[in-house]
Amino acid sequence: MNYKTSTIVLLVLLALVIGSVGVYYFLNRNQQVTSVSPTPTIKEQMPLPSATPKKIESSEDILRELDSELNPDNDSKYAGTVEVREGNYAQGTASFGGGGYGWYAVKQNGKWTVILKTQNTPPCSTMEQYGFPQSVYKECR
Repeated sequence: MNYKTSTIVLLVLLALVIGSVGVYYFLNRNQQVTSVSPTPTIKEQMPLPSATPKKIESSEDILRELDSELNPDNDSKYAGTVEVREGNYAQGTASFGGGGYGWYAVKQNGKWTVILKTQNTPPCSTMEQYGFPQSVYKECR
């Protein structure tokens, strides 16, 4: 074979090899995409912040929030307590030097609200209406 023929044969063979490799990759491209895991986005690469623990409300926090309901007249002799707290339910007392009452509150939509002020045993209908656990009110009438 002469030089010119050899070069043409070599170029044709090279083109066939390159074409075959190209066809192979073209036909198998879907398999390669699914077998290779995608590059994670920046969001996926960044560590997630750890959940900050919720601050547990103290009795003082609850009383501070209920102050305007428990002591609407700003009586200087007012003293409030939280006797029982279970979840979103609380029971306590409000005294004003010589007298006072018991109170029951519920936390709804992130806000504490007094639902009953009484010197007597609470009505069962009110406790049931608001879903008070019996551990908060002990007994009702």
